Amino acid sequence: MRCSLIFVFLLSSLNAMAQQLPYRSAFSETSFVWNPALTGNRDFLEFGATYRRQWADYEQSPRTTNAFFQLPITNLNMSFGSHILHEEIGLFQNSGIHFSYAYHIRLHAKKQDRLSLGIAGNLSQLVFNGQHSIAGNPDDPLLLGEKVSSRQSNWGVGIHYTNGNHRHRYRNVWYASLAINQSLPKDLLLAENNRANLKRSLHANGSVGARFISGNSYFEPLIWVDYSQSNLFRVFSQLKMEWREVFWASLGYSTDGAMHMGVGFIVDGGFLQDGQLRLGMNGSYALGQIARYQGLGYEFYMAYRFYVP
Repeated sequence: MRCSLIFVFLLSSLNAMAQQLPYRSAFSETSFVWNPALTGNRDFLEFGATYRRQWADYEQSPRTTNAFFQLPITNLNMSFGSHILHEEIGLFQNSGIHFSYAYHIRLHAKKQDRLSLGIAGNLSQLVFNGQHSIAGNPDDPLLLGEKVSSRQSNWGVGIHYTNGNHRHRYRNVWYASLAINQSLPKDLLLAENNRANLKRSLHANGSVGARFISGNSYFEPLIWVDYSQSNLFRVFSQLKMEWREVFWASLGYSTDGAMHMGVGFIVDGGFLQDGQLRLGMNGSYALGQIARYQGLGYEFYMAYRFYVP
């Protein structure tokens, strides 16, 4: 009950600006969810799932479940992807299906520079359980007294550049990307007479990173920036180290005051044949005074990956 009150208060004070995009996952393998140009950019057929919970000390803290797949078609220089998202934040539930497409352009005949252009579309449904809402203001627009829902579609675009084709998996490369999501910032109405008008905002993100090969391992520093018209500006920096076909670890920090640590294991051979099973987990912890209110956050990742020749 306390959490319901907290979430309603926060959402009301922000003019009920719900159904915004979740933060990027700490697992770079799912980056195409936020930038369609990254769909299948490493020429792997991959399908898997992630589960994330933020602010675990709160009973109704944000929970995000995502099932996804990526399919590169290398002979046609294109890739397809899709993911199904379900998110719960207090009294809100957001579910949707998303599709993405990327076309990869080789910029030089004798070099490995590649430019990828992507587009994505989605259909989502937002559900608000007003039966359990509590607020001190009897005129609060979220006090609907019933369970209501609304459906809406949206789209996004992205661009990605790398100076090395990811088909050459064990060479030094650098890359940069830019994307715009929720490109139609239309309002979502959950009730008549414009009550509970949930304002959706345009979101953008950009990133720059590199991969440095050292023997049987590589190091990959990354900086990812999230921006939204709804007063969001967040920078996430991460250093990932992977030992080829065995293990990976990562360490990151975001400007919302959270430290991130991740670890993962790679299983191949046997019944997996030419593919590999990747299992990972990531933990986050807010620094400073806010830590005692938010608590830990965590995320799990599981995927099967198969190299497409």
